[in-house]
Amino acid sequence: MHFYLKIETCAKESYIFFKMEKFARDIAIVTGGSSGIGHALIKRLLEKSKNMIVVGLARRSIDGFSSFPNFRSYKCDISQADQIEAALFELKKEFPEKTIQILINNGGAAKPLPLIDHPSLNDFSTIKVESLEDVSNIYALQLNVNILGTSLMTRAVSGLV
Repeated sequence: MHFYLKIETCAKESYIFFKMEKFARDIAIVTGGSSGIGHALIKRLLEKSKNMIVVGLARRSIDGFSSFPNFRSYKCDISQADQIEAALFELKKEFPEKTIQILINNGGAAKPLPLIDHPSLNDFSTIKVESLEDVSNIYALQLNVNILGTSLMTRAVSGLV
C-alpha cells in the first residue's frame, strides 16, 4: 500500500510519499499537532493506517481524534526536556513492543515581531512591546521551540529507534 500526504501551504503543494506497510505496526509522532499542518498530518496518518500508533504532542490539547483507537495525545512543550522525557516514557510504557519509526517535527512558534523597530515594518498584527526584555522573551520562546525543541525531540527519539 502506498499513499501520498498532500500538504497545502501558501498556495504550494508538497507530496510526502510513504510505503505504509513498512510502518504499519510501529509508532509515528507528530509535534505541533493541535492545529494547522500538524493536525492535518495526524488526521491523514490515522486515515491511512489503522495499525500504526499515531501520537500527537502539543502544548495545547489535540481534539478531533477520539474515534481512532490508535491515536494518543500527550501535552508536551517540546522546548522542555523533562516534558519530552515524560511523554516518551508514558508512550514506551503503554507500547513496549513497538518502535518509533516516524518523527515529524512540526511544532513551532512564530510571533510577528520584526528584528528592527521601524514604523514601516509595523502593522496591525505586529506585537507591541514595551521593553527590550519583552523582545528577548519573544525571541527566546521562538528559538526554544523552533531550534531547541526540534533538536531535543530528534535526539530523544533517536535513542528509542
